[in-house]
Order: sequence, then C-alpha cells, then structure tokens
Amino acid sequence: MPSKANFDAILENKDRHTWLEMMHLLVGVDAPDENTFVIELSEPYYPLLTELGVTRPFAMISPESHERRQHQGRRRGLHRNRPICTG
Repeated sequence: MPSKANFDAILENKDRHTWLEMMHLLVGVDAPDENTFVIELSEPYYPLLTELGVTRPFAMISPESHERRQHQGRRRGLHRNRPICTG
C-alpha cells in the first residue's frame, strides 16, 4: 500500500519531523489489507487530521519513486531531476 510506504519513509527520519506534535505520539502504522490504513498513536490527539494535511512531511509519493529512492540509496531530493507535478 503506497500510504504505508510513505509513512515508513517518514518514520525512518522521525527525528527530522518532531516539529509536528503528532510525531511524538506516533507509535506506528499498518495496512492490514488493501483498503485499510491504521495509524497508531500513544494517546488520543484531536489535531491528527490537520497535521496529516501538512504538505511536509506527509506528501505522498508514488511507489515508483520509493523504488527509485531505494535503488539509488537516497534519502533526500527524490525528484530533483525528474519532478512529478499535478498538471
């Protein structure tokens, strides 16, 4: 599931995103099936949906980009040379 891969990448760099309170409460994520995505927090946090709307770090990138990132061993600048736009 693409959203799980995106969150896994964010969690790999959790220390860089601690300016969001949610990152202090984020225990983990899971995708038990193709239609379900679970975000586990250590306690209830009402601004969760607002923080998920923040462009960074929660911008969702394509599975192809994750594969390219892993292949190239990169952690930053995924689309520096090949940007993806909405139109």
